[in-house]
Amino acid sequence: MDIHLRLWTIWNNLQSSLWFRPIIAALLAVVMAVGSTRLDSRIVGHELFQMAPDNARLILSAIANSMLTVVALTFSTIMVVLVLASQQFSPRILGNFARDRVSQNVLSMFIGTFVYSLLVMGGIKDTNIGSFIPALPVIIAIILALLSVGALIYFIDHIAKSVQVNYIIDEIDKKTVAGLHTIFSDPTQNGCRTPQAVTKFPLSVEACTTVTALKRGYIQAIDFNELVSIGQEYNIVVHLERMVGEFVAKRSILLRIRPQTSISDDIIERLLDTFEIGPTRTMFQDTLLGLRQLVDMALKAISPAINDPTTAVSCIDALSNILLQAAPYPDPPAQYCDDRGDVRLVTRPVTFKAMVDLAIDQIRQYARSEVTVSLRLLEALAEIAPATSDPQRRDILWRHARIISRAVERNILEPVDRQKMNEHLNQLAQQLGKRPDGVLLTIDEALLKIERT
Repeated sequence: MDIHLRLWTIWNNLQSSLWFRPIIAALLAVVMAVGSTRLDSRIVGHELFQMAPDNARLILSAIANSMLTVVALTFSTIMVVLVLASQQFSPRILGNFARDRVSQNVLSMFIGTFVYSLLVMGGIKDTNIGSFIPALPVIIAIILALLSVGALIYFIDHIAKSVQVNYIIDEIDKKTVAGLHTIFSDPTQNGCRTPQAVTKFPLSVEACTTVTALKRGYIQAIDFNELVSIGQEYNIVVHLERMVGEFVAKRSILLRIRPQTSISDDIIERLLDTFEIGPTRTMFQDTLLGLRQLVDMALKAISPAINDPTTAVSCIDALSNILLQAAPYPDPPAQYCDDRGDVRLVTRPVTFKAMVDLAIDQIRQYARSEVTVSLRLLEALAEIAPATSDPQRRDILWRHARIISRAVERNILEPVDRQKMNEHLNQLAQQLGKRPDGVLLTIDEALLKIERT
């Protein structure tokens, strides 16, 4: 795997851990303690830094004890938030909380201050032979303690906001849109600029060599450039059977090599090295993970146990924004070519259709009797429609409108609600240039007249 991609993958995994930044802070605290103590030893006779040994120990001990207590409190708060988020929203969003930089930085500051205070306290000497009181490091410890108090107040405010559903949805929305812009910003980069049929080698399953996974997990990243290089080097075409975000079982087929040929263990190792497989999905290259998280939150919100359609509507708001940002971009290339223009890699890219299906299907299935949610789905389709002029994509949007209409036909019986659905269907049909015949819900005009009176 390309060294830059591997480093980014490692860094992304470190960002989701609660131990990485605190360890770095502890190491920096050691350097600060040693450096400030040595600096203090060179400052002789300055009245500003005169301090009694007992006072210094008392101050440092109080700071260390308070920091240890605050660290335990902070960890407990984070654990409570994780449990609450998992039960109330979705287990899939726990990684977002674990990657929260504010929580990690606050923990790092508390632990760093604790380690610094302990080390400075150990440097205090008060014997019959002589004494050494590192007054400057003590003053720095006091400053760190004051900053930690401010950080604690900020952490409490931040954690109170972070468990609010709108903040969670907004964070997922931002990260997903950022990932879309990264992947779709130049869809032809490293890809074949015109679709080509891979006719150079046989396409039958029997006429290929398979490479299987050595471990189970979710594909977190794939080095497409390296796969193209391997294909060019050995004059083969690599067909990916699994894509980023998909689960692979041990010994399941990851890719197929055409034409059928015997490949050495070294080549197999190089091919497998282009995959980064881990226990969880990440947003590093997984453009569908954000959509999956929002859909899961919406499904839990409209479940009988929660019964919170307003949260589901907020999730659809974010889904609408994500699809609206993706609509103008063409789908990523399905084929990657080498320098000579020969196809070397065939993939199954994340298409606009796959994104719309993931965002709409399950919510529509579970919300067929929820008028508010079903109406918001139609509104979302109407918001996305002006962003694309591609006939195929407009057909995809209209197809989902038809399915929503059929889903609510037997479940929403109130004439007023059915009329609202028809108004949205008519609006969407006008935007997409479609005829609403056969899509509009039938309405009992007699009942509707009674409702109006």
